[in-house]
Parts: sequence; structure tokens; C-alpha cells
Amino acid sequence: MKKPVDYESEVKDALDFLNSARQAPASIIPELVKMMGKFKGNNYMIEPNVQLQTNEGVKAVEDAITFLSKQKAVKPYQIGKIAYRVHSKNIMYTF
Repeated sequence: MKKPVDYESEVKDALDFLNSARQAPASIIPELVKMMGKFKGNNYMIEPNVQLQTNEGVKAVEDAITFLSKQKAVKPYQIGKIAYRVHSKNIMYTF
């Protein structure tokens, strides 16, 4: 049987990543550089037979890298445990 998704944990992980990027914007540039190699035109190749069509292609990633390389650190978001639970339950009902 498939294990149920822990939405509260998923929201926390996403917020942790977002806060990490806010505090050290250039830290995510290496991942963006890796993404650039997966574009074929405007299609982002997730897997050999799975692709995501984009409007801008690699240009959007290049713009993000340029922005992040100049961006100063900002304070992390603060969110309470109650908000995690509320948001995670909201997400659960959208799928």
C-alpha cells in the first residue's frame, strides 16, 4: 500500500528551501546551471520521454541566474506551526 503524503513535512521542506534561497540567493545557481543543459529549445527535458514546454526556454533560467548573482540576502520568512498545519491541509484538498 502506498504511504500517505506528509503534507505538513512537504510544506516545511519547501519553506526551508525558500528561506535558504532568501538568505543565500547565489546558493541555488549551481542547480539552475544544471537545468540549462536539459533544455531543447523551449522544452525542459525532465526525463528522456517527459518534457515540459515553456514559453521562454533557457533564457528564463539565464535571467534568474543573473538576478540571483546580484541579489542581496533578505530575512527568512517566519511561519508558525499552526500555519504549517493549515496550509498543509489546504494543499491536501487541492489534489
